[in-house]
Amino acid sequence: MKGAEMDIKILEDLISFKSISSDVAYSQEVKDIKSYLIKLLKKYEFKVKTLGVNNSIIYAKRFTKASNKTLLIYGHYDVVGIEGQKWDSDPFTLTTIKNKIIARGISDNKGQLYINLMAVLDLLQTKNIKNLNIIFLVEGEEEVSGPALKAVLKNGLDEKIDYVLISDSLMISKNLPTIISSLRGNISFEIQLTTAKQEEHSGLYGGALPNAANLALELHNRAFNNDFLNSLMKGSKPHKDLVKSSIEADQINFNKTLKSLNVQSYCPKNASVLTTLTPSLELTEVSTGVISNKVRNVIPHKCSLKYNYRFPYTINGNTTWTKIQKQIEKYVDSKKCTVDISLHNLSEAVYVSPDNDLIKIASTIAEKVYRHKPLIKAEGGSIAIVNLIKENVTPNILLFGFADLDSNMHGPNENMRLENITKGIEFTTQLVKKLDEEGIPLRKK
Repeated sequence: MKGAEMDIKILEDLISFKSISSDVAYSQEVKDIKSYLIKLLKKYEFKVKTLGVNNSIIYAKRFTKASNKTLLIYGHYDVVGIEGQKWDSDPFTLTTIKNKIIARGISDNKGQLYINLMAVLDLLQTKNIKNLNIIFLVEGEEEVSGPALKAVLKNGLDEKIDYVLISDSLMISKNLPTIISSLRGNISFEIQLTTAKQEEHSGLYGGALPNAANLALELHNRAFNNDFLNSLMKGSKPHKDLVKSSIEADQINFNKTLKSLNVQSYCPKNASVLTTLTPSLELTEVSTGVISNKVRNVIPHKCSLKYNYRFPYTINGNTTWTKIQKQIEKYVDSKKCTVDISLHNLSEAVYVSPDNDLIKIASTIAEKVYRHKPLIKAEGGSIAIVNLIKENVTPNILLFGFADLDSNMHGPNENMRLENITKGIEFTTQLVKKLDEEGIPLRKK
């Protein structure tokens, strides 16, 4: 392939960095991949600066003319860790097995960033971008919900942005282009109960001294009952088109994938609707502060419950968090313990209108490249910055991913089909060319 179109060495290099943002032991690797990307972008005459309190954000721009339209492409160079996972190959070495690339970050998000990079760099190298300004906004704290980019977006960008392309999502099925119109919001919180100054012997005090773990589980069952959870959905009515596309996703591939993950092959009715357009509360961790492989003869004096609450765009996150706090306070047994409620993260859900200009253009191109009309649907995950982009940058946002539903994002043997990469580059190439062909715009004053 000509030019930068498919420089596999760049992908190998990106994968080789152990850019695990959640572990300080890899902080140098995170810095190194940032330096690598800056050097690469400068090679193609991008003007690069770093943003954020810790300079973890790459802001690279290559302008044809300040008054021309501008496309911003978002991605992230950090990845999740591999602790406790069993891989069939080295996660940080590009490995190809049966036309699939296996590597940490190949689907989230280095591989998808690579696709957009290769498309743009090849067009620049072959001098096929004449009227479109390009900005790459690439962060290194996405996997830890770092506050740096949120602060930058709240303060606004220096340049006027006309379009934003975000490739950090999934295709529902092989060669079925999928445009995301809605993302669920996320409330991550923790409840900690304390009953005593220290652990005590269960033989001496069992039955008399309150057990923090027992009280925590009782609180969970009483506070988060079905009636309360259903009340949080009151008045929630998503767009009919999104409900329809979610049901279609079930029929295409989602049910099959879900069954493969469940040991009993369980799959509820309208599973995709449940994971995209309805709320879900997940108890993600129960901890007494001690990890042991033996039964301990103690009464825990502390117990922490960690939760992740996902909610659709028809529900307000801040209002819901207030209701959750009141529900916890209502059912905690204050005679036996103290309670500490802490909010770790709150990001509102987002709705991107499928009628925006960029989605219309992308839909036409996707149908030609993939030979299938794109499915415009909701997704259950969260990308916290999308709402900030919508509010502070532009509503013309395209959420278009290149990874498959079974790509094992965050799991062992994370993968992406080679065909996804080649077609992805073709799609982004055609999209950028089309935006460039629109020429010098008449901007609104």
